[in-house]
Amino acid sequence: MKKSANPIIKIGTYLALGFFTVIIIINFGMPDSGGCASVGKNDAASVNGQKITQIQVNRFIEMRLKEQGMEITPEITARVLDHLVSMELDVQYAKTAGIDVSKVAADKIIRKSFSDEKGNFNEDSMKRFIERFRFTLKDYHQSMKKELVRYELNKIIEFSSAVSKDEIQFANIIRNSDYQIKFVFIPNRDLSERYKDKVNVTEDEISKELKNNPAEVRDPETDRERIKNKLQLKKLEVIKAELINSLNSVSEKGGKIEEAAAILGTKVMNSAPYKIGAKISEESNQENVLTGLMMSEIYTDGIINLEVGKTSKAINTIDGIYVFTPSKKELLPIDIKSEITIKNDLFSQKKDYMYEKLISSFSDKAKIKKNRKMFESIENSQNPEN
Repeated sequence: MKKSANPIIKIGTYLALGFFTVIIIINFGMPDSGGCASVGKNDAASVNGQKITQIQVNRFIEMRLKEQGMEITPEITARVLDHLVSMELDVQYAKTAGIDVSKVAADKIIRKSFSDEKGNFNEDSMKRFIERFRFTLKDYHQSMKKELVRYELNKIIEFSSAVSKDEIQFANIIRNSDYQIKFVFIPNRDLSERYKDKVNVTEDEISKELKNNPAEVRDPETDRERIKNKLQLKKLEVIKAELINSLNSVSEKGGKIEEAAAILGTKVMNSAPYKIGAKISEESNQENVLTGLMMSEIYTDGIINLEVGKTSKAINTIDGIYVFTPSKKELLPIDIKSEITIKNDLFSQKKDYMYEKLISSFSDKAKIKKNRKMFESIENSQNPEN
């Protein structure tokens, strides 16, 4: 296989230089104080006083992007600067966490990247590389040391992002389940109408409540209506509690959902097919999302433990009462390919989360300045008519 002519590619192999980025696909902007008082005219940015020079920006573009034939626009240049700022924040955070590497370690990586297959170091090749990309030897060593520090930080985060078998199994259930339920539901408004004689509140009851609870007296124009609604809801909850007891008896004896429907005086409905963890909607009206059902612990437990045809206990929500039963429940076994995909996805998500958790508070407090004039000059040079 042909060896890369650019030693930075070899270095990248050893150090995983794509740490947390795909170079340009950076979807966040770094904090910016809006000015450039602490940034010299030849500096692109300052991160807690540490300069990032325009030469560094140009070098990154030359080494990583131009060789791939990428068109360099002001937007690309700005994103490169964001990336370099992020890299600098990584290094500064790592130092606060006690992560450091020696000059010897940096020397070892550099020598390895400019050595042939037999391990013979080619000093001339290194010098040509340094001259081409306008490094000083000191700068190059410092750059490599920073890469090693970020690499060590990366390994710590990776260690903290390990994915367990249980996590893989649960993710597989969410991704590869095929589920559908039958359910009955009666909204509070229907119950209030059906039992209006029992939930009706008299003027005397309202007056008594205001007399017994002086703290309820707030606004004479609205107090009575507010207290009326409050007392109606209390009476409705008593009725719901009686219905829930009857529904739970059906569940405990292994009764059918049709019995639950008879108790509530409503019909059995079907959900649209869904995957566990996705929204549940009514089959005949998929815009009707069963939010109250989904938020219930009874449902969360039932999707795993209830067998097809078995009726759940009643679910009391702020909008009414639900009862459900699985009508289709398929949890596909995980194969090797799916397991690897899920593991990699979860690892990536956890790694990003751990990175944000570790460095976000540090980066939020960072003093970052960017030289916007530098980008204005780039844009003007590419648009002379402006």
